[in-house]
Amino acid sequence: MRKRMKLGRPSHGTVVAYLALFVAIGGSAYAANQLPSNSVGTKQLKNNAVKGPKVANGSLTAADINGPVSSARSATEAAHAANADHAGKADTAGDATHAANADAAGNADKLDGQDASNFVDAAEIQSPGLRVMNDPNPGDSKGPSATMAEVGVFKAVALCRANLEGYGPDQAILSLQGPAGSSMSGNFGEVWYFSPSTTDAVFAAAYSTNNIGGSGAVTGVAPNTPTGQVVRVSGSAEVGDPAGDCVFGVTAIGP
Repeated sequence: MRKRMKLGRPSHGTVVAYLALFVAIGGSAYAANQLPSNSVGTKQLKNNAVKGPKVANGSLTAADINGPVSSARSATEAAHAANADHAGKADTAGDATHAANADAAGNADKLDGQDASNFVDAAEIQSPGLRVMNDPNPGDSKGPSATMAEVGVFKAVALCRANLEGYGPDQAILSLQGPAGSSMSGNFGEVWYFSPSTTDAVFAAAYSTNNIGGSGAVTGVAPNTPTGQVVRVSGSAEVGDPAGDCVFGVTAIGP
C-alpha cells in the first residue's frame, strides 16, 4: 500500500520570494507597454534615432535648427543660404530663384518682382588721373592733343598749346567730342557756354594771360543710338605748372 506524501505548508521566506518574483515580472511588462508621461528624454534616444518622416511638417522653427542648411525649398528668413527656391529675406544667397529681399545675391532670377532683362548695367565711371602734356613745337597754332577718356560714342579730349602763334598765351583746353547731331551743353568757370557745333563742346580752359586754372563740366546726348546715350564729363585744365606746359584731370560718367 502506497503512502501519501504529505506536502508541508510553504515557509514565510518562500512566500516572500515568490511574491517579489511576480512583482518584478509584472513591473517589466508594465514598463514595456505603458510608459509614464514625460519619461523619455535625450538620454533614452539613440543618435540619429528620429528620422525626417517622423517629424511633423511645419513643426520645427529656426530656433530648433542649429547649423547651415545647404538647400531649402522655402525660407522666410535666411542669413546665409547656398541655394533657396524661395526666400522672404536673405542676407547672402549664392543662388536664389525668388528673393523678396536680398542684401547680396550671386545669382537671382527675380529682383523686386522684375526680370533681370528689365535692368541695365550701371553707368561706367572713369577717372584716369592727372595727365601732363608739353607742346613740342611752341609758337605754332596746332599743339598736341590726347584722348583723356572714351565714354560710349563720346571722347574727352585735351589740347595743349604753348606760346600760341608766337605771340599768344599758353592754352590748356578740354572738350567733349561726339558724333554729328549730338546735343551738348556745359560751362567753364562761372560762364555758361553752349557750343554752336554739336560735335565739339569746350567745358574747361586755362590761359597763361588771365586764368592759369579752369574747370567745368559738360553733358552730351548722342543722336540715333538705341539707348540715346547720355554722358557727363567734368574736368580741370592748368597752364604754367612746373610739371609741364599743361596739366589735365577728367572724370567721366557714361553708359
